[in-house]
Amino acid sequence: MMAVGFLERWRRKRDQRRADAIISKEIERIAVESEADFRAIGGYSKKLTGPAKMALAYIQDNIARIPEPVVLNPERWDADNYLHTLFVDRKAIQGFLQSSKSLQSYFKAHKEARAVALMTADWQQKTIMGIEKEGEVARREVPQQAYYFEDHAIIEIDATLEKVRERLSNRILRALIVKVVMEIQGLQEWNQNLERERDLLELFVKNPHETGTASGENAEEERLADAKEMLLALENKERDLRNQIGDAHAQLQKVEQVLLNPEPLFTVQPITLHLNRLGIEVKQHSSDPAYAITLAKCEIVDQHQKAILWVQVER
Repeated sequence: MMAVGFLERWRRKRDQRRADAIISKEIERIAVESEADFRAIGGYSKKLTGPAKMALAYIQDNIARIPEPVVLNPERWDADNYLHTLFVDRKAIQGFLQSSKSLQSYFKAHKEARAVALMTADWQQKTIMGIEKEGEVARREVPQQAYYFEDHAIIEIDATLEKVRERLSNRILRALIVKVVMEIQGLQEWNQNLERERDLLELFVKNPHETGTASGENAEEERLADAKEMLLALENKERDLRNQIGDAHAQLQKVEQVLLNPEPLFTVQPITLHLNRLGIEVKQHSSDPAYAITLAKCEIVDQHQKAILWVQVER
């Protein structure tokens, strides 16, 4: 029995090492592709493996909130409440399927008869004035919420739901890391622009007469004083930017902090809507006919609010 227990523990540790190695390699790939400065830190991918595992656990927990796949079949538009809500008519579904490069490329490269994908759409709602029925009483000019969805897109696609969930998890992990790297690179570019401005001002301050005009001595003194004031402001701003950018160790720490607390950058929230066939929300006390659908609302890394759901697509 002790030998069996030892063997089982050894296998778990082996599998864990393999899983950690996969995550570490993915971190290295992301860092290389994004040209992250923290690559200068020895063993950076191993340092980020633990935080990345925690981020992936959080991401996967959120992904599990997305409703089960909907069959993306134009002929089901009338009967399927999800399709009726997300698309204006069956032609819109047909047009989406035919125009999606992701779908076309996948089926061209694979032999499967069907695939599972993550579909996103911009979540839109507006207030309109309408009629609400409560029992036998019809109230007019009642504020109501109308929901509609635009700019549908396929984000990830694979043969099974399990595989596409894994692909989506890795995609979001990458987005979290790249966000930090791009913010730092944006600050670095800003700092470089300030350095060029400072060089020009320093040149003027050192040689004011070479760039002077015939506007008089007083005007030249004012220009020189303004230039010195601007130069001081630029130097202070550069110092502030350098502190924000930090060295490679500080940048690695920023990535680690984001991975340990990804919630502000990525959340999935299931929301159940009670709608009529026009996409207008029907309140619980109303006697108007309605159907209920549950969609996932997603917030991710500086993007517009999205409705997301799994879809099954036939070749």
